[in-house]
Amino acid sequence: MAASAARHVRVTEQEFAACYALLAETFHADVLDDAATLLEQLRAPRDSQELIMLARLADQETARQPAGLVVGFRLSLDGLVIGFIEYLVTRPECCGQGCAGELLDAFEGELARCAAARGERLALALGEVEPELLRFKARHGYQTPLAGRYVQPPLRYNPHSGQPLSPEVPLLLMVKSWVGPLQASQLLTALEIIFERCYLPAQASPAVRQAARRYILQNVFQPFQDSLTLADGLVVMDPGPADLSI
Repeated sequence: MAASAARHVRVTEQEFAACYALLAETFHADVLDDAATLLEQLRAPRDSQELIMLARLADQETARQPAGLVVGFRLSLDGLVIGFIEYLVTRPECCGQGCAGELLDAFEGELARCAAARGERLALALGEVEPELLRFKARHGYQTPLAGRYVQPPLRYNPHSGQPLSPEVPLLLMVKSWVGPLQASQLLTALEIIFERCYLPAQASPAVRQAARRYILQNVFQPFQDSLTLADGLVVMDPGPADLSI
């Protein structure tokens, strides 16, 4: 697949099943939202948020057989847009062709387009990644907070008690800023929005959502906040790998 022939298209409900199959082939259930949850988010964008699914296609491909896929959210608050990258995946035969980097760039471009159309400003993009992807994300301008201890919140909760049914998953939180050095308040506000809008069980009762919210606050948010290294209110970022060419 020639990189110059590739294009990126937004996935619709008609192509969702095939694109979700690629996610299911790649990610363990502990870190993958169920299909019904993602489909409902795709069907029902709101003013404050929307699910963005972009498929990477070559000349003869359709979104029913994508070479790669990026899934994330556009989250809006007080005139700012925050991007949250949930999944980034390419087919094994496409590795080494720049597919993942192009998908990441396309997602950021879509965030910028949405921000401009809404009269807002793109501020941050965040993503949870495995440690082996640190170098790749760093090449694209992402950094991780120095000594930050981050875990992905549980994805599933008991519908009656709000207690988690899946574990937290240790990952790296990586951030790209378009608004200069990252203030602790900016990062923590962004995380609160992500946890509230992307991780709480959407169809649960208020009591169950409150129980899940309390669990995330105590077991994910607060430990991460306590682990941050700050200097004059700014988050000290890990300088990352010295050689990004590897």
